[in-house]
Amino acid sequence: MRVTKDHYVTHSRLASFLSEKGNFNAAIYHYNKAISIKPQPLLSCAENQLARGNAYAGLLMYQLAIKDYDEAIRIKPDFVNAYFTRGTAYGKLLGQYDRALDDFNKTIQLKADHVDAYNNRGIVYTKLNMLDKAVDDFTKAILLRPDYRNAYENRAAIYLNQGNVTAGCFDAKKACELGNCAVLHSSVRNGLCRK
Repeated sequence: MRVTKDHYVTHSRLASFLSEKGNFNAAIYHYNKAISIKPQPLLSCAENQLARGNAYAGLLMYQLAIKDYDEAIRIKPDFVNAYFTRGTAYGKLLGQYDRALDDFNKTIQLKADHVDAYNNRGIVYTKLNMLDKAVDDFTKAILLRPDYRNAYENRAAIYLNQGNVTAGCFDAKKACELGNCAVLHSSVRNGLCRK
């Protein structure tokens, strides 16, 4: 692919391709080039910041990733994916659950049917031992996407840990039907559920 020095779209596409292949260093190089080219539409600039942040996260450089997510949000304050991705980084990668909750709340405020935000917020609530809120979020995710196996599995784990074997086994079996059998297999081995 021929890359012209002043065409941000070419650099963005090449960076995206390299990132998908796991070549994060080369992807960051091309995202840097794309970001430095002015003028470009604000959305493109914000998307490049987000994508470069994802490449940094792929290199386990989480603080640099967060800086790029922050910049994407500064450029485009209603950028749903930037809030969601930053929340995921705070919650799953950095253990900063309060910040993760803020970002998932903002994601849901901007896009009320963001299924993954409900699921990830439920995971954070689980980590904070706010299990009723977690179950509510997993339930909302399932209502929005009835085939969302991760939400069934996450809700099953809470129900089973709370001793609600009937609901837990139902959700574990549903998750397994959808292709995620880890909780069901574990609960069968522990004598909680039957296949």
